[in-house]
Amino acid sequence: MKSKSKTAIPYSSKKSLIKIKYIRKNQLKIRLTIAFTIILIFMLSIKVFASKIDTVNESATSTKYFKSVQIEKGDTLWSIATKNMDYNHYKNINSYLREIKNMNSLKSDNIISGTYIIIPYYSTESSPSINEDL
Repeated sequence: MKSKSKTAIPYSSKKSLIKIKYIRKNQLKIRLTIAFTIILIFMLSIKVFASKIDTVNESATSTKYFKSVQIEKGDTLWSIATKNMDYNHYKNINSYLREIKNMNSLKSDNIISGTYIIIPYYSTESSPSINEDL
């Protein structure tokens, strides 16, 4: 029967093993420091990018207003809607027409020359001037 015996490691080999462990430990610390730094830089860049987006969004904030439009001969709801619709706030012209019809209690698309309807519009100005060039 063979017995396992521990062989003595020479002092210089023990010193080498300690150095290797020390180097590996330091390499691990360096890798963790690099990983932490990369994560920190990534998070800071996201924060900066997000704050720039917020600044752009704040400057482009628009408010919904309403104005009265006199129906002239030849006008249709469609023609009035295409002149005044803000494509950033409505999916399509039909959704804008639906809102105009609901606001003015219109059951059909028929409008009468000389009457007035209320239409919504959006503006980024704090107090927009109503332009009657419709």
